[in-house]
Amino acid sequence: RAMAAATSSVAFFRTMGGAFGTAIFGAVLTSRLGHYLGSAGSTLPAGSAEADIANNVEAIQSLPPQVHDTVVTAWVNAMQDVFLVPIPFTLIALILAFLIPELELKRADEPMTEQVLAE
Repeated sequence: RAMAAATSSVAFFRTMGGAFGTAIFGAVLTSRLGHYLGSAGSTLPAGSAEADIANNVEAIQSLPPQVHDTVVTAWVNAMQDVFLVPIPFTLIALILAFLIPELELKRADEPMTEQVLAE
């Protein structure tokens, strides 16, 4: 009985973790990309919005070489920040994993106790 609840809980929390992780990393990417493009705003073509250029591959490819390099560098820096953000959370999770007490599981060759049979 407990295995079914544990299995479904694991699946649920994996799904929720993926949803929250995607949202958080997307927000970090958007924020950092806006920051890097804003700091290089003087090199962008006049009358062009940062969002229009940043989200359109064809527009990025058609930019003059200097501006193209600036936009690509902004993307690279923003992606690097996305991968740096989870490092503290990963370290905390690793430390917490070592603090979980180890419980010995029942072996298949051991007979079931009355307590287990009663449940």
